[in-house]
Amino acid sequence: MVAMGVGSVLGGVLAAALSRLERRGLLQIASLFMLAVSLMGFAYCAKLWLALLLLVVGGFFESIFITSNQILLQLSIPDELRGRVTSVVSLSTALSPVGG
Repeated sequence: MVAMGVGSVLGGVLAAALSRLERRGLLQIASLFMLAVSLMGFAYCAKLWLALLLLVVGGFFESIFITSNQILLQLSIPDELRGRVTSVVSLSTALSPVGG
């Protein structure tokens, strides 16, 4: 969990630095792809140090993906629906343990 947290903090810093990036959709797709690759590498990893490194990388790209996902979502909906859409997104996250 700490390794993912370190990567998330680093990814959050980079996501804040890239706030003026024009091609957010491309960033979102690339970060999702890299997140998937790092988690697949983690699944097949036998060395602890490499597994921790892959978790840092996974947390880094997860943070960038979630941030860009929320930005694109908020920019694509009308102003009067932003609160409702945000509550539905939060609700789906909060209820995922119930589904599990």
